[in-house]
Amino acid sequence: MIDDESLDKLEKRLFETIVLLEAYFPPSFFDVSVHLIVHLIKEIRYLAPVFLHHMYPYERFMSTLNKYTKSRVHPEGSMVQGYSVEEVVDWCLDFIDPTNPIGISKARHEGRLAGTGILGEKTLNPDADAFRQAHFLVLQHTTEVSPYIDEHKAHLRIENPDRSEAWLARAHMKGFNIWFRDRIQNSYSSTDDALKSLAVGPLFTITSYQGYDINGYTF
Repeated sequence: MIDDESLDKLEKRLFETIVLLEAYFPPSFFDVSVHLIVHLIKEIRYLAPVFLHHMYPYERFMSTLNKYTKSRVHPEGSMVQGYSVEEVVDWCLDFIDPTNPIGISKARHEGRLAGTGILGEKTLNPDADAFRQAHFLVLQHTTEVSPYIDEHKAHLRIENPDRSEAWLARAHMKGFNIWFRDRIQNSYSSTDDALKSLAVGPLFTITSYQGYDINGYTF
């Protein structure tokens, strides 16, 4: 049985999640598949759980079968033959020792659900100023940090009553990261883990990949 109250909370969280994603990901990330998420709760109310009425699994399976089509004269026979061969190979692989793969290459899509880089790995260190600006941008768009942002701005106004708003804005951008880190460290016992991580900031060393597998998709 579906709880309507739970659906309302889930729908609100979905919209909040989409808004947070828009703050960090480029517009190209938001294709039609991402947009469809906002309609799922309404569809559940009208049509029951998604898996009972959506065609996603069948569409994905038909896409797999279409790749087996080698003969335009007998497409169904190609699908049956290709699918049968894959089933036989999968069955045989269950009996192969993974520590001794006897020359079988590693599956290209292994670990696709875990989130792994697959090619073009590079490690680099960003410019210190760009690193600080990126950290500052993330802090400014995080709801949990909002009270500390207001506190820092008020602190700057008290210490510099004769300064203009433009000067205060520049001072806030330049010094908030360090002030926020010290502020959280001084109240370490009463601060949650999320704020502690935000105050410390990201790793300075960046690892990038030309290709990345996550949640069944390759980017």
